[in-house]
Amino acid sequence: MEEASGVEVVASAGGGVTPWVVSGRSAGALAAQAGRLLEYVRSAQADGGGVDAVGVGRALVGSRAVFEHRAVVLGSDVEELEAGLKGLTEGDTTSSVIAGRARSGGRVAVLFSGQGSQRAGMGRELYDAFPAFASAFDEVCARFDVLLERPLREVVFADAVSGEGGGCWIGRCLRRRGCLRWRWRCFG
Repeated sequence: MEEASGVEVVASAGGGVTPWVVSGRSAGALAAQAGRLLEYVRSAQADGGGVDAVGVGRALVGSRAVFEHRAVVLGSDVEELEAGLKGLTEGDTTSSVIAGRARSGGRVAVLFSGQGSQRAGMGRELYDAFPAFASAFDEVCARFDVLLERPLREVVFADAVSGEGGGCWIGRCLRRRGCLRWRWRCFG
């Protein structure tokens, strides 16, 4: 394992679940990579020094290439991580191992959470300034308007000051969100 040899061997980090991310160009390469990491862990354990699970996890994410075949081994200690790696090398994934293959050529989606606008006019400004946003927004409106009581564009582009259209909806959403935040704080 290229980067693992540069990881400082220390006592096991405790507390919480630690992810170890492994990838390979094929399913066989993924298993081989897990096997190399397993060898490193066993060697470090045999030397009596232990393994810094969090440090290894950080090195795996921050300094390794990411390939199509991927797995995440989860464990609360080095022994659990080691068992997950062993299962991955044998093609036996357990509940502590999440494995899969990344799709290439996928499309990216952007989600504007909440009511669709953080302030009145924001959606309209994005629509006017960015043709790609406008095109995507038109497509979303075409699909959702058949399902909604009120056209989506009317709500997002509404003028909050006059209260016409859907602008008052934005104000209600913001007030409701504030009330919910207060209520959550009250309940801890």
